[in-house]
Amino acid sequence: MEENQKDMPAVPETPEAPQSEFVPSPKWKRVLAWVLFAIVVLGIASWLLNIAVPEWPEKLFGYTRG
Repeated sequence: MEENQKDMPAVPETPEAPQSEFVPSPKWKRVLAWVLFAIVVLGIASWLLNIAVPEWPEKLFGYTRG
């Protein structure tokens, strides 16, 4: 097995390119991402709640409509 390793050419090590300094995304993009994330979470929660308790919207809106 060692003989096979001697026959293989050595892989030349290439120096890594210098990484650029981390620049955070603009604040409006981060806010938009969090808002969209919250909308998705609320949508999934209401969908699951609708499966478990189908009459929950009527109860909720019944309290607000009087």
